[in-house]
Amino acid sequence: MKVELFYYDIAEEKYIFESPLKSTGDLFTPIEGDTLIVDGWGYIVARREFYYENGTTKITVFCTRERKKR
Repeated sequence: MKVELFYYDIAEEKYIFESPLKSTGDLFTPIEGDTLIVDGWGYIVARREFYYENGTTKITVFCTRERKKR
């Protein structure tokens, strides 16, 4: 099973990573309230959306960035 994971910053209206994380096996998918750390910034997971396209499960994780760097 192919999986693509996208992280999207709701406030900035852009993807946090330029390309999705891809996997052909199990992939950790954060849940609401989890925090992703990128370049010293914390991104809090707000919600997730799952959809299936061309044999690939695509997951978009919507996040909001914290006000201060960690």
